[in-house]
Amino acid sequence: MGREIIFPLTSTTRVVLMLLFAALPVSAAECDRICTAHLTSILESQKFTSSTDSGAKFLYLGKIREGNTCFQLYYYDHTNIHPAQIAHGLQKLIVIRSGETYVGSYLLDADDPVPTVSRKSLVFDLPVASGNEIPFGADGPPMSVRINGTNLQLGR
Repeated sequence: MGREIIFPLTSTTRVVLMLLFAALPVSAAECDRICTAHLTSILESQKFTSSTDSGAKFLYLGKIREGNTCFQLYYYDHTNIHPAQIAHGLQKLIVIRSGETYVGSYLLDADDPVPTVSRKSLVFDLPVASGNEIPFGADGPPMSVRINGTNLQLGR
């Protein structure tokens, strides 16, 4: 057996350790990509208003950390094939907080490009003048944002 080094914890050491652990950011596990089954479960149980059936596709875009909070971002694409073989699609940007809470989603236009994560924002490959960024703050994304000339609302 190896030797163990044991040192006494004074009350000062305990306080310092408690403060250090309290100040740690969100754990890596809470900020990792969520498996599709768990994401679907979160959405179904927390009032996501769109379908999560077999026509739903989820693309993980990345994560944004703001203080001790982590937001995971997904691009949602759902295609319905109607009996007349006409495909209808729906695209959304889904925001999850710390791997467990559905914050909301933005309904995107079909011609909006898929955004990318850049520091503390989601950025669309669009002209700045028409609106191309969703910035994240301590409370998450804004309730309303202009993208590609359209005002998007964060909804459920």
